[in-house]
Order: sequence, then C-alpha cells, then structure tokens
Amino acid sequence: MSDATPPSQPSEPARYATFSGCGQPLAVELESLLGVVAPAQLEPLPHSAQWLLGVAAWRGRAVTVVDLAGLVGEPPTATAKWLLLQWQQQCVALAVSTVGAIIAASRCQPPSSHSLPAALAELCQPWWVEDRGSRTACLSVAALYQTFAVQPAFTALRLRPTTIPAAK
Repeated sequence: MSDATPPSQPSEPARYATFSGCGQPLAVELESLLGVVAPAQLEPLPHSAQWLLGVAAWRGRAVTVVDLAGLVGEPPTATAKWLLLQWQQQCVALAVSTVGAIIAASRCQPPSSHSLPAALAELCQPWWVEDRGSRTACLSVAALYQTFAVQPAFTALRLRPTTIPAAK
C-alpha cells in the first residue's frame, strides 16, 4: 500500500507521537521524530517569514525552528515544546503547543466531516490514524519539507534544514 493512498480497511498498528498544533490534535510517525525538547535560545534570521522563528543549537548543530501555526497562516500559539523531525538526513524543529503520548494506531480513512484548515490539511497524510475509536490527522514530514522548498524564507536565504550525518 502506498503512503499516499488512504486504506480501505484499518492497517496494522504503528507507533505515532501525538501533539497539538494550530488548535488541532495531530500525530507524526515515530520513526520521523528525533526528540522533543524545551524551547532553547533562538537566533532570529533577519528579513525572514514570521513562521520561521530562527535557528537554535541542538547537539552542536544549527537547527531551523518553524512555527507550525504561522506556517499554515494561523495565529501563532504559545510554544511549549519543539518536535525535532527528520526527513532524508535533515532535521528541523517544529514549535507546537503541547506534546501528548506515543500511541499504537492504525491508518484509517479521514472522517467524512473533519475541520482541518486547508493549509494544514496539505501538510498531512491523506490517511488518518485511529487509536481506541479516536481519529487524528497525521502530519507528513515529507510534505512539510516540500513546503519549505518553495518558501521564500528558505530559498532567498539559501537556508536548509540541518543535515544529519549518516551513522557509521
């Protein structure tokens, strides 16, 4: 089954980290999560988009910090934690309002009437995850990075999320 196709039947459970962003409960595949950290000192980037909060140090590397709410055009929310997300050896910190539990959930069809803002829905998988009868949208880390690739704040400054060296 392709990651882009919603399953017709629930899939085998996989592990997801849950969090709240843009006033919505969300999940992300656990294999994409490098860690959850408290916000650290930020170095702002001049002339950058408001959703690009700046750059912070993490394990000796500069990591780009992005406000999820601002990225999708929502008002900024109070940031409680940063989710460190990895995609193709790159790392970015995503500022979110709350971090929940790690769940074992199955992929499922989205509910027929869901209330995700359109810009946020574009950053989510076409399938949702279901845990104990509750369905949650799942953030696509690949879609998040593809959004960065076309944003002027990244292209104009030639800024890219931090590359993580391959394990030896």
